[in-house]
Amino acid sequence: PTMAPTIYSGCQGLSIQERQEALQSAVHEVSGSDIFKDKTSPQWLALQWLLNGDGLRMCPDDEHLLQRYAFAVFYFATVGDEWLACTRDGSTECSGMAFLSRFHECTWGGVTCGPGRRVLHINLDSINLQGTVPQEIRLFSRLLEFDVDNNAIGGTIPSVFGDMSNLKYLDLDNNNLSGPIPEEIYNLTSLIALDLDTNQLNGTISTKIGQLVDLAFVQYDLNQLTGTIPTEAGLLQNLGYFTATGNNFTGSVPAELCGVPSDQLIANCSVCRIPDCCTMCANTTTANTTTASDP
Repeated sequence: PTMAPTIYSGCQGLSIQERQEALQSAVHEVSGSDIFKDKTSPQWLALQWLLNGDGLRMCPDDEHLLQRYAFAVFYFATVGDEWLACTRDGSTECSGMAFLSRFHECTWGGVTCGPGRRVLHINLDSINLQGTVPQEIRLFSRLLEFDVDNNAIGGTIPSVFGDMSNLKYLDLDNNNLSGPIPEEIYNLTSLIALDLDTNQLNGTISTKIGQLVDLAFVQYDLNQLTGTIPTEAGLLQNLGYFTATGNNFTGSVPAELCGVPSDQLIANCSVCRIPDCCTMCANTTTANTTTASDP
């Protein structure tokens, strides 16, 4: 009998099946195998797109494979088809190419890359991101800025942000995030801005905040944080803006923080006990009843 001819994939002599197996192996290695048993998971949907829907037809040895996969997981994890911009069907406005289009992911709207076409900035604020931020964001290992404020993202802040050692700007405010702030966030010693206000975060501010020596801007307002503002915040000599109103802190803004030459230091009046420390204070627990006054 005549053997059926091998159908090649265009990837260095790999057959279509060999390409599929190699792609599956690559993404299973970074996401784990179990998640792919759920055929509704963002990871499974992203893999199917890579295998069958991606017009770029990436080969398994492409150096940008996992970056592209991570963007696809992010798209599905945040309900990308309901975004207000850059949806894959091209029906919404976009500052660049649509997400999941056949073009390189560095050309997609809200994405900025640097040398080697590695993603450096993600700016996707105010476009109705929902769902959760997936663990695969850690694959953006050179990321400098992650800006997704004013959306509807839920779940918790992934601890894998702590692995992104180049991150300078983390902007997650005005979402539906809950749970504690991961300790790993405070390993980001290059961080300049940490914007977490207007979520449902609980727990405390870590004493490790003093490690963020470059931190210039931080907002904790309008969450459900408890405990005290740590004295280690006084180690932040580059701090220009620190706000923490609308939480459930006890004690007082520490004297060590009062000594930092910041332009704005704002907290609830109940914890602004040291004269001339807070630049303003607020009597508020919700965004609708904010009143600010001199402490």
